[in-house]
Amino acid sequence: MTQSTAATTILDEITQTISNLPKGKILCSGEAFKIAQRIADKAVSNEMPDLPETEKKRAVLAILHEAYPTAREIIATQFIGMTFEQIVDIIKQARERFQGTRELAITPKPTLAYTGECEPLDPWNLISNAIHADLAAKEAQAKGDWNDADEELANEIERTQQMLHFICQREVNVGDITGKPFNGTITRHTRVIPLS
Repeated sequence: MTQSTAATTILDEITQTISNLPKGKILCSGEAFKIAQRIADKAVSNEMPDLPETEKKRAVLAILHEAYPTAREIIATQFIGMTFEQIVDIIKQARERFQGTRELAITPKPTLAYTGECEPLDPWNLISNAIHADLAAKEAQAKGDWNDADEELANEIERTQQMLHFICQREVNVGDITGKPFNGTITRHTRVIPLS
């Protein structure tokens, strides 16, 4: 299996996995990475079993490098139709249901480059609120305080979190989805993965 064949296999499996998901479920970026890692590891082990370990790692990273940009585009198709307003509303609904308030919590800015607190609708603040609402939903489910509407809301909060990752990575611009639905187009960034 060549590097390009392995990359194509990764993209095919990610696409197939998404198409086989139950209604309302999504393939998260982390799960997609596990698929990619498994296929790349297997391809390198099968095709180049005698390579030194450091060279194997470089070969795996080269496969992941090739698959990454298109894999991100495939994952983004799951969020077509979402608007920024929907993202905010879903987070507020989830906070109300699982945390008892529709108010957004205000979190500190995420890096040393920024000081102070986020604005309420800052994507970093929204993602923090989404994560906490998701954790509260999991607690409610574990306690049995759960119904079909909660399941649907939990699925939506997961979609929202993933879409916010695309926004925070600057692959999607908030202005492009404010008042209009996401069309699936993302900004490609060259991901710098050290090959040594």
